[in-house]
This record gives sequence, C-alpha cells and structure tokens, in this order.
Amino acid sequence: MRNLLIRGQREGTFRDDLPVTWMLTTTHVLMNGAAEEVRTGRVDAREAPVLIDAILTPAFDTTAPKGEPQ
Repeated sequence: MRNLLIRGQREGTFRDDLPVTWMLTTTHVLMNGAAEEVRTGRVDAREAPVLIDAILTPAFDTTAPKGEPQ
C-alpha cells in the first residue's frame, strides 16, 4: 500500500501535501471501522467498499482543497 501511495503521489494521482504515513493510517483505520460495521451488521458487506471509496477518494484526490494544518 505504501508503494502504491508513493507512486500515486509521484504520478500526480494522489495528493502530495499529505504524508504517506497519514494516508496509510487513514486507510487502515477506515477499513478496520468498515469491517467492524459489517461484523456487527450495521453495514452490508456489499456496501462497505462503496462507503470506503466515498471517503478515501475525495480525501486523497489531487483536486481536494489544500490547506495549512491547524
């Protein structure tokens, strides 16, 4: 995953103003949360990938607004 994110940043697909470690952590936490939601029955397993994509795509997309960390 790290190499994918590094390559995506290098190629301009992923934001380069975020540390790769932050992007990895965000992905890991979101996927674990989605797995827990599926496990408890709050989210259908077929819906989880759509929900993950709905969060990660805009978060990592190069068109996302860039700002200074608070």
